[in-house]
Amino acid sequence: MALILWDYDGVLVNSMEIEGKYYTAACQEAGIEQIRTYEDLARLCEGNYYEECVKAGIDLKKVEAATGIFEKTIKDRNCQIPVFPGIPEIMTATAQQFPSYIVTSNSSIAVAAMLKHHQIEGIREILGFEAEKSKAKKISYVKALFPGEKTYFIGDTSGDILEAHAGGVDVTIGVTWGWHSAEVLTYSHPDYLFHEVSELRDFLYALSDSTNDAHIAN
Repeated sequence: MALILWDYDGVLVNSMEIEGKYYTAACQEAGIEQIRTYEDLARLCEGNYYEECVKAGIDLKKVEAATGIFEKTIKDRNCQIPVFPGIPEIMTATAQQFPSYIVTSNSSIAVAAMLKHHQIEGIREILGFEAEKSKAKKISYVKALFPGEKTYFIGDTSGDILEAHAGGVDVTIGVTWGWHSAEVLTYSHPDYLFHEVSELRDFLYALSDSTNDAHIAN
């Protein structure tokens, strides 16, 4: 068996444009002068987002306020954050074979609503910022539920990959359709780097096939 851990923003949903527009505006409203552009957000994702905010001198209470403003804005405007084509089907199919979790800096409530809207089934738990801000700690928590299982983490930022390493993930997968380019992701040394959703699909489906073959052999 294997344990599959998914990031959310930049892996499942294409949140870059909406966050670049409305989250940065929410930061301004909350009094965060250090976050004005999409590029500012992307730089803060080169490590743990909240830790990078602290290093930049940003009050985390203001970050929480900005998140609340942002969520209200997209709800009031009825903004639909698009999913990357093919990802919902891959997540559902993979979750039928392996225990699957989402580890995110986003709101677990917002993520749950998105999963329901796109009929993504089988995710056992969403570990959002409400539970713990450190992805490494959240990863360690899930790993402890499945001692000895090989763990795979899929993320789109160098911060994701670094936290996955810190959390003891066995195989890290960076995807380049999200917040960080292949060049930036390479600095965090992912085990695999995929540029197309089809590459991730083939990898995970092959993992399922090899697991099924092993069960048959036994």
